Amino acid sequence: MSEAREGILGRLLATADASGPASPGQAAADGRTATHGGKANDDSNLDEFLKALEAVHGEVHRVGTDWPEVIAEMLAAARVDQLWYGANSPHGAQLQARWPSPSAGSELAGAVPRLKPFDKSIERCREALFADRSAGFTSAQAAIAETGTLILWPGPAEPRTLSLVPEVHCVLLEQSRIVPTLEDWMADYCQQADRPPLPTNLLLITGPSKSADIEQTLTFGVHGPKRLIVFLKNGN
Repeated sequence: MSEAREGILGRLLATADASGPASPGQAAADGRTATHGGKANDDSNLDEFLKALEAVHGEVHRVGTDWPEVIAEMLAAARVDQLWYGANSPHGAQLQARWPSPSAGSELAGAVPRLKPFDKSIERCREALFADRSAGFTSAQAAIAETGTLILWPGPAEPRTLSLVPEVHCVLLEQSRIVPTLEDWMADYCQQADRPPLPTNLLLITGPSKSADIEQTLTFGVHGPKRLIVFLKNGN
């Protein structure tokens, strides 16, 4: 890790020490964090996150262990043809195991989208990846209640392409990973002794891609997905 990055992380830790309790036990005492603040604070974080995300045109759906079927049903209704995912990602096997068969399309509002593992170079799948009516699936490392922002941790098993290219981005988020602010997440992360280095391409996503450069008219999907759908999972 570079000296500059170490310096930034050191200042964040110093700020946390100066502004309030830093240990899990101390944080629970004043209810500052989602991970240590108890159910009341979890609910507060969730409410704030939902309001902030919906304000920037993000969509949220609560799911259980049936989340693959729920994703398939929503994408079928939206006439999405295919869903790209990381076959070796943390949730890839579960997504594949519970994905409905094509024959289930008769029970849904549309045809079941095809699952497409992202296991080739971008050069070999560029045309199919940029095709219309395509969606990408990723998980979220955490979420920020204050701004409705998702934190994604791209890697070889779940590359950032999945969240940037398809016109629909589906994200699986564990409710327990919602924290009040980015500062809280950074401070909590820096206190973990066995933490891996932060990736250089850490993604902060707040709503679908949008731009108002042309005549101040807000347009979605200009530089990335036009729909951001968060599937919020609570518990196992």
